[in-house]
Amino acid sequence: MIKAGIIGASYPMAGELIRILINHPDVALMWVESERYAGRLVSDVHHGLIGETDLRITTRSANRLSDIDVLFVFRDREQSIEWLERHEIPEDLRIVDLGPDMRDPVMAKKYDYVYGLPELNRKPMVRGAKRAVLPHPAVNLSALALMPLAKHGMLRNPVEVNVSMPEAGEQVESSTDVADELTRALRELDPEFDELITIVAGPGEDNRAISAMIDFDTTLDIGELLRAYEEFYDDHNFTFLINRNPEPDEVDGTNKCLIRIDKRDGRATVTAIMDALIKGAAGTAVHDMNLLFGLHERVALALKASNY
Repeated sequence: MIKAGIIGASYPMAGELIRILINHPDVALMWVESERYAGRLVSDVHHGLIGETDLRITTRSANRLSDIDVLFVFRDREQSIEWLERHEIPEDLRIVDLGPDMRDPVMAKKYDYVYGLPELNRKPMVRGAKRAVLPHPAVNLSALALMPLAKHGMLRNPVEVNVSMPEAGEQVESSTDVADELTRALRELDPEFDELITIVAGPGEDNRAISAMIDFDTTLDIGELLRAYEEFYDDHNFTFLINRNPEPDEVDGTNKCLIRIDKRDGRATVTAIMDALIKGAAGTAVHDMNLLFGLHERVALALKASNY
């Protein structure tokens, strides 16, 4: 069994992560940590877990890194760096960081983190990486919507991404930072990509779903566009093309990303949607963990949508 620990147990995404991990057949959740809520039941903080676990939240001094195999980290800006500097990390400990610090490529290189977007960096994670940092949810979704185009060098015009964020998800504090992070991800597939990316973020209508709409000029016909996406996601387990507008209740509670591509009058539109707390956070964190330990990607992530 993979022994797991969580730092930052009070975050909404942590509740979703706990729910997945306590049902993961290969994981034993050893402890969850929060100084603020130490001593309380996990279900006192995350009410959806009532009756699911009797685990109590612990304080920092009660937990030992040597007792676990993987650590999930929820931290605000600059706190992950401070935590790493303050602790002696066991050599074999895997870390999945859901905070912003290690999204900075300089910090990621310094502390040996892989950018944990599975559809982009699956190979490094199954070939010996020990640390992964999750993308910002808006970058996660936008990258999934654009990576097939980047792989084939099809992005040669400025890109505007309109993102609708749920109340429950991580918000876009700096659209510039998010755009820069997205640009770096796309350059992994197209080193010559040098177009201006603009992120326009606003509130969404659904409490969980994050959606993105991207318009761009292209001379490719719809058949060529669809083939690019079908080929890119053919061997991936959680991103699916559909031929209608995706709805929030089709992804709420799941680790799926649904994408629609349309083209009219020389202009293509890509619409993508996913659950911000799961595919945008906890689900991708478990996906990364599965890869880091050589498990099948779908283990514990075949989750039911709210509408089926």
